Amino acid sequence: MERVRLAMVGSKLAADLHLSNLSKLRGLKVDVLAIASKNKENAAAFAKRFSIPDYYDDYRRLLDRKEQGQIHVC
Repeated sequence: MERVRLAMVGSKLAADLHLSNLSKLRGLKVDVLAIASKNKENAAAFAKRFSIPDYYDDYRRLLDRKEQGQIHVC
């Protein structure tokens, strides 16, 4: 199975539920590469909690990433 590359917009309840449940799915190979949130401190804390390498305080910066065409944005 190929790996799915994922980026999230938002760092509150829905994002928490999605990432908490992704880890429980057997056989799913997902790399969460970045998170965007209006609040940079929330984005940083969320990224740290889920070991996400990059975070932004503006979703447009997330969309401007070089590999954007290869990332699924939720």
